[in-house]
Amino acid sequence: LVSTAIQSSVPLRSIGRPERVAIVVGHESKGVSPEVRAVSRHIVRIPMAEGVDSLNVAVSAAVALDQLSQGTRA
Repeated sequence: LVSTAIQSSVPLRSIGRPERVAIVVGHESKGVSPEVRAVSRHIVRIPMAEGVDSLNVAVSAAVALDQLSQGTRA
């Protein structure tokens, strides 16, 4: 289970390409719930351009899927 959080210091690409994965992207203003974060194997941040504070949930999911499908390490 991979959850996204803007506060995370772990880049999404650093976890490589898991064989099986479930990605959780949180509410656009509240993020992922503490309960889900507690059971996540990884809590990662999505790379964003400087000056961008957040992405909407659909864009976050698309970026996460793209980054994980590439499977490269940063």
